[in-house]
Formats: sequence, C-alpha cells, structure tokens
Amino acid sequence: RVEEKRVNRDLRAALREQQLRNAEVKRRDIAVSEQLGAAQQELAQLKVDVEKDVSLWKSEISDREAWVKQKAKFEGFVARQLQRQREIELEVKGDMGADDEESLKAKSAASMFANRHMQKKLSSKLKSSAGVERRYEEAFRKIGVKLDNLDPQTVIQTCLAQDEIRKDLLRKRAAEEERVAELTRLLATAQQDLQETEIQQQRTTNRLLADAEKQLNEAEKKLEAEKSEFQFMQATVQPVKIGIQHLAKKVLDVQVDLSDVGEIEWVMDQVQARLAKIIEDTRADLSTMRPASPALDGTGAPAPERRHSLTLAGVPDGDGADASWLMSPFNVRVKTAKQIEIEEDNEEDGDAEGKGRRRKKRGVASQDLGLG
Repeated sequence: RVEEKRVNRDLRAALREQQLRNAEVKRRDIAVSEQLGAAQQELAQLKVDVEKDVSLWKSEISDREAWVKQKAKFEGFVARQLQRQREIELEVKGDMGADDEESLKAKSAASMFANRHMQKKLSSKLKSSAGVERRYEEAFRKIGVKLDNLDPQTVIQTCLAQDEIRKDLLRKRAAEEERVAELTRLLATAQQDLQETEIQQQRTTNRLLADAEKQLNEAEKKLEAEKSEFQFMQATVQPVKIGIQHLAKKVLDVQVDLSDVGEIEWVMDQVQARLAKIIEDTRADLSTMRPASPALDGTGAPAPERRHSLTLAGVPDGDGADASWLMSPFNVRVKTAKQIEIEEDNEEDGDAEGKGRRRKKRGVASQDLGLG
C-alpha cells in the first residue's frame, strides 16, 4: 500500500509537471504565431512599399529619358537657328554700303560695351550667389541629380518626388508607431490573460488533485473495511461449507459445488428429506420392537425416564411428531464478529459448576438417544 501511494504521488507530480509544460508550450506557440503574423504583415507592407518605390523610380527614369530627348531636339533646333542667323548676317553685311557698315560697327561696339557692363553686373551677382549655387549643387548630388544635364523641370519633378517620398515615409512612420502601440497593448493584455489563465489552471489542477486524493483515501479505507469484512465472512462461512459438503457426502454420497447457492439449497433439501425418512423408518422400527409392558419403551428404559431424557436432550415426545425437528434451518444468518465476542464473554462469565451440570445433562440425553 505504501508503494502504491508513493507511485500515485509520483504520477500526480509528473502529471502536474506535464500540464505546466503543456501550458508553457501553448504560450510560446501563441507568441510565435503572433510574431509570425506581424512579420508576414510587415513583409507584405514592405513589398507594397518596394513596388511603389520601384514604380516611382521607373516613372522618374522614363521622365528623364524623355527630357534628354527633348533637350537634344531643342539644342539641335537652337544650333540650327544660330547657324541660320550667322548666315543671314553675312548676307546682310555683303549688301551694305560703307556708311551702313560703319553705323553697324558703331552699334556693335555700343552693344558690346553694354554687354560688358551687363557682364560685370552678372559676374558680381554670380560671385555673390556662388555659395548658394554650391549648396544647391550639393543638395542635387545628394538626391541623385546629374549636374551635367541640369534642367529646371527635372529639378522640380525630382523635388516633388522627394517631397512625396518624405510624406509617404512620414505616413508609414505614423502607421508603424500606431501599430507598435497597438501590438504593445495587445501583448500586455495577452500576458495578463496568460498569467490569469495559468493561475486559474493551477488552482483548478490543485483542487482536482486534492479531490482525487481525498476520493482515493476514502476508497482505500472502504476497501480495507470491505476486505476485513470479507476475510471474516470467509473464515466464518468456510467451516459451514465444509460441514455441508461432508454431510452431503455421508448422506447422499454426492459432491457439492460450494460456489453455487442453488445447488447447496437443493442438496440441503435432499439431505433434510433423506434424514426425515430415515427418522420415520427408525421410529417405525422402534415402535414394532417396543415390548407390550407399558412401563418400558424400545430402549429398555422406563417410559417416564425416556421422556425425561428426551426432554433434556430437546427431543419432542410422541410417535406422530414431525421428524423435521432434527434439522435446523441451513440458511441461518451468519453472526457478526461482535455478536460472537459477546456470546464468548457471556460463556466465560458462567461458573464452572453450571458448565459441568450442562455437560452431564447432555451426556445423559445422548446416552438415552443412543448417540453417546
């Protein structure tokens, strides 16, 4: 029993440990699933962003290619126009007279002086804005604009694209911050729910284990009591079974299956009937063998003494009495151990003289019946 209790305790401890491990595995599985879902969602968002950026850069590249083509066409057109203008000027100079040519030279000189004056003003302005241009050039290099073929429209488009990218990044940042805050809140809620669930499961498991242990102890106590009662009944009934089998063997010459109650009842009925018949036959024989003298009976003893002996032995007198008095009921309820102890105590309280008197009376009755 001690070994069984130890094994039960070990099994309960192993069960509790296994349940805790299962809860930990479930918690980790839920956390991994949440992380996997978040990673998949972030990957999908990144794919969308990359596709958007790729499409934006493709459109920018196509715009630049179109701008390069338009620029090449425009430069060709300007070169042709300048060539045509020089040709026209040469043709005009050849048709002019001397006065007209001197007047054209004077105008050219005046225009050259004015151009020089404008050039000085432009050079001063350019020198003052050199630092600003350098800053612009550095900014253009950072955003990836080539300075060899610089076009204002390209710069404007690039700046607009960069501004859209910045706004898109700000929106993504705000969305990511909201998502992180939501995930943090969900994580805190999940952790709190998990802790409460673990505590509740642990309480439920402890309560179930306590109830199961209590039921097990009650069942063990009940089993011990029933086992003791069964052993007592076995020890009490076994001699009775042996006596029934011996009686059946002697009277009917048959073997009795002691595990079959119906067969035992049938055998006892047959034994009772057989003994009753034997007693009736014996009484008939005794009545035929009885002498004519009324003072004596079939045993050779006077009739009053015979009646007295039968009375002491508990045998009823009379020729026509029923012979079933010799058989006590075989299905008598088995006495409990407490009743047997009370009877033994009562027997021990009797004095020795009374016991000797009873033994003497039983011996006289047995001699009168011919059973001694």
